[in-house]
Amino acid sequence: MARRANLGLVLISCLMVVVGCGGEDDPLAPPPVDPVDPAPPTLAIPQILPPSALQSVMSQIILPTNGTEHSLDLDGDGVVDNQVGRLLGLLKSELEIDLQPTLDAQLQAGKAIVLFDLLASSLWSEEQAVIHASLGRDLDDDATNNFSGVEPFQALADVLHTSTLPGAISAGKLATTNPAAGFVALPFLSKTAILPLRKTRIQATVAADGMQQAVLAGAIPVAEVISLLAPVLAAELDRLYRLPDLSPVARQAFKTWLDADGDGTIAEQELTSSDAFGFLLHTADIDTDDDGTPDAVSFGIAFRSVPCSIQAP
Repeated sequence: MARRANLGLVLISCLMVVVGCGGEDDPLAPPPVDPVDPAPPTLAIPQILPPSALQSVMSQIILPTNGTEHSLDLDGDGVVDNQVGRLLGLLKSELEIDLQPTLDAQLQAGKAIVLFDLLASSLWSEEQAVIHASLGRDLDDDATNNFSGVEPFQALADVLHTSTLPGAISAGKLATTNPAAGFVALPFLSKTAILPLRKTRIQATVAADGMQQAVLAGAIPVAEVISLLAPVLAAELDRLYRLPDLSPVARQAFKTWLDADGDGTIAEQELTSSDAFGFLLHTADIDTDDDGTPDAVSFGIAFRSVPCSIQAP
């Protein structure tokens, strides 16, 4: 009961301030962070594209554990945005749910292949860079060498999961501009969640050995949070709930917060009607259609990539 009261107070305090959750009284407030860099000036995709300077494959995904980690300022208010990160922090701190190990294992197993083709005349300085992101296929079906640095992949001809972002490189740091549609792929054990992003931005340190200290951020429309994220997340939480070595504290937390009917399973409806998921749905913080009403939930991850070669679809 104490755990239920504790999480309930955390959720209520966040809902009261919506996107302002994170003040000095917030029990999930992270350590102070450096001031947010202003968004770079908007640039259009150049008519004449520069050559390909770096082809790479995402080799690591690092989930956020709070509302500011691995985040960018998506709405230009000078504050980084990551409401999904706040939910993941709640799940980890209050319910002892850590999704990072599953993502690590599934990415290594080749369950999600995300390719990047950075077009630039130089990896040190380029005023009109362009980065293409797409899902890919492992041409040799051997995941053990996917991150060898020389692995060939084929980009998939999937327009729904392809993005092209203009940007600039200064002193080896890439920052995309003119936020556009994009995607993020999160490989869970049950299924890979491929989620659309709006206002997509990428920042990274780029070099011949890949992209490091990279952040992929954007806003997931609320409708897709319900239709695409909820089913996959429910299946993953159900799998964790069934593990025989789950700690008694975690098992009780699952039962209290997610297993509404007490049948020992987590159904999608139980997840979407839970306080934790309801918090996410009720704190949409990004207005993607400029009508003055937030309609999407901010999200950000850190990632790394290693060199590869990319064949056209």
